[in-house]
Amino acid sequence: MTSLTMQPARADALTKMQSSVSRYARNNDRRSVLKSIRGYKYLVDAQLEPSIETPPLQEAEDEVLNDDIRLNGLTIRSKDSLTILQEVCISLCGRVSVGKQIYKNLVTRMSRSAGAADAYFRLNSMLGSPELMMLPVTKPKKTHLSVELYSSDKVVHATISTVHQFGLFRKNDLVDKSRPWIPVRGIIHERVNLTTGRAVRLLTIKVPDRVY
Repeated sequence: MTSLTMQPARADALTKMQSSVSRYARNNDRRSVLKSIRGYKYLVDAQLEPSIETPPLQEAEDEVLNDDIRLNGLTIRSKDSLTILQEVCISLCGRVSVGKQIYKNLVTRMSRSAGAADAYFRLNSMLGSPELMMLPVTKPKKTHLSVELYSSDKVVHATISTVHQFGLFRKNDLVDKSRPWIPVRGIIHERVNLTTGRAVRLLTIKVPDRVY
């Protein structure tokens, strides 16, 4: 759970939204639950802790290979992605040894497991209730990783966007975990200095306009 302090206005709005969601969920009123969530005006840029636990490089590389990557506006297919990322990092640094360390810092932060726990705990703390449970979906739709890489004053920076797919499930009828009561996406936007490791991480929450 994040230890970041929530502003009073945001906290009050969250309490009201949670009360409405809980009430409508008890009545199995999915449309009103969705309307209450969409009416919460702080679904964008919820602040996350800047530091994260990253997986070992090999594990992170295996994860990244499962995704297509949109790098500086160009889509690169998974089988070529690691080679291209490392070449770009070395090119931006101008030194092989430094470039390889920058590559490691980048790929371990790109892996979905690095941000999945953060996204889950924040989403569950906001949208979970005695009636509703937040769970990862068992059959997530394929999404791409979005990465912007650039250097400034011999320092390499990155902006990384990853999509984490969850669902709100009613605890009273939790049978089919592949079909959530309300699908929820948590999109983590991270701006990181890959040379120093300093970062800003924000979470945007997406729910559908309507449900099936």
